[in-house]
Order: sequence, then C-alpha cells, then structure tokens
Amino acid sequence: MEAQVIGELEVSTQGCLGVAVEGDFVLAVFPYDSALSADGKSVRVPGAGELEVGDAIDGGGGWVPGDTVPLPCGPVKEVVMWQTVS
Repeated sequence: MEAQVIGELEVSTQGCLGVAVEGDFVLAVFPYDSALSADGKSVRVPGAGELEVGDAIDGGGGWVPGDTVPLPCGPVKEVVMWQTVS
C-alpha cells in the first residue's frame, strides 16, 4: 500500500473527517497517534501539527475498500489510509 495522498481536509455532510481528492470526499484514517479535536473539525497529526478543514494534506499511504465502514460515515467506496507526512 504505497501511494501519494494529496488533497484538502474536509468534513462530509454526515460529519465525518476525510480528504477532498480531486473534488471527491474520501473518508480518511489518519496516521498513528493522531488526535481528533472535540468539535471534529481539526486533527493533530504527528509531524504535521494541527490541521483544520481546508488545510492541504500531503503524504504517503494508500486506498482500501470502504464497504465495511459503518454508518454514519459509511458505507463508502474506499478509504484513504494516510500513513506518512511529506
């Protein structure tokens, strides 16, 4: 699972945090030891600091099927697994 993850941090209509990739919302799994803010609109990512909705995302990871993601965030076509910060 090695791919570049580039996009902007975004919140879906269901309130789920993910990445806008080429105009499409993709649910995200953030790097190990990341911490979601209480309001769900930012995330502290080791090596990148505090990222807020609209901030650019750039790193490595990959995509996995999202058909087992439970409601309210799923099911989705795929999930981006953001593992490293560029």
